[in-house]
Formats: sequence, structure tokens, C-alpha cells
Amino acid sequence: MSNTIEGFESLTPQQVFDMSVKHILTTKKKSVAKNPTGKGNVCVYGGSGCGAAVFLTEDAKRAFDKRSSDETVLGGGAWNRLLVHKLVPETHGDLISALQYAHDNSPEDDSFMKAWAGTMTQIAFNFNLDDSAINNPEGETNVSND
Repeated sequence: MSNTIEGFESLTPQQVFDMSVKHILTTKKKSVAKNPTGKGNVCVYGGSGCGAAVFLTEDAKRAFDKRSSDETVLGGGAWNRLLVHKLVPETHGDLISALQYAHDNSPEDDSFMKAWAGTMTQIAFNFNLDDSAINNPEGETNVSND
């Protein structure tokens, strides 16, 4: 599907998990923008990007961010809404929805990385995946809140 990166549908669940982890460990922050309604912030695929952003093309990120900020437009927003409206393939839909949840439901403050890592560890367990991507080779967590 043209809204996802090339090769998306051939990725294994472990590759999906690891790509999402690597992305968040690179940005180390929650990807948000001001809510157009004036009620706080909304998570976005663009900017630093949420845990699901790595699977979308740049054009799709822009289009879906516009839709996620306008509750009256069908489609866009959360990955599960993209699935319902057939804007992304069903491949790994439950896993990517969970990865997005880890991002979207972690706080925006300095505790983001720690909260995100805890949720990601649980997701790895739930999907029977290796969570070592969250840790560096020395076994120390890469999720400092610096």
C-alpha cells in the first residue's frame, strides 16, 4: 500500500518492534503538536514521529496528521482508525497499534522515556518478542531521561 514504507508487508513482528524502538530511542521524546481545538496537544506522525511513524511514507504522515487533528474527518489519527478505513494494510495491525499506544499514552514530561520503555517491555512480552532493542550491549537501559 502506498501509504506505508517499501517492504512493510514483509517485515516480521520482531523487525516491526525493533524499528519502532530504534526510532523512539533516536528521538527520545514524544511527538506532539498543538491541538487545533485549543485543548492541549495531539500526538502526530510527523515531527519526531510516534512509534508507528516509521512505517508511513512522508506524504502519508502529513496527510494523517491533518486528519488526526480534525475529529470530523473519517480516517487518519490512530493506527486502528487507519486500518478501519483501509488506509494502511492489516499487516501487524495489533502490534503497531500497541506500539503507538506506548508512545501516545506516555507523559510528555521528563518521564516519557521511562514510561515508554516500561510499556514497550510489556508489549514485547505480550507479543512474544525479544525486548533487547530497548537495552544497550552492556545491558543497561537506554531510556535515561536526560
